Amino acid sequence: MAGIAPDGPPPIQITRCIRASERQQEVFPCSIIKRKVDSRGVKAVTHYSVVKHLENKTLLSLKLETGRTHQIRVHMAHIGHSLYGDFLYGNEEKD
Repeated sequence: MAGIAPDGPPPIQITRCIRASERQQEVFPCSIIKRKVDSRGVKAVTHYSVVKHLENKTLLSLKLETGRTHQIRVHMAHIGHSLYGDFLYGNEEKD
């Protein structure tokens, strides 16, 4: 089910480079808007573990080794588990 992270041996490490999209860099070079996983970006490391499964969500414990813009949002969306209510990186519909 979308939004529910898989159980696994805690902690699970995500190591992916993050950078602004090409369009964002062209229009707003210093923008804090949308980022993406890209090998040309800056290394970002996030550790997560499942704390509790809820009805249609999962409560996670997250630890950052790095502090990149939108790091948690980008990494979780990249593995297919965007944050609840995250309209920029998720696939939630706006009310």
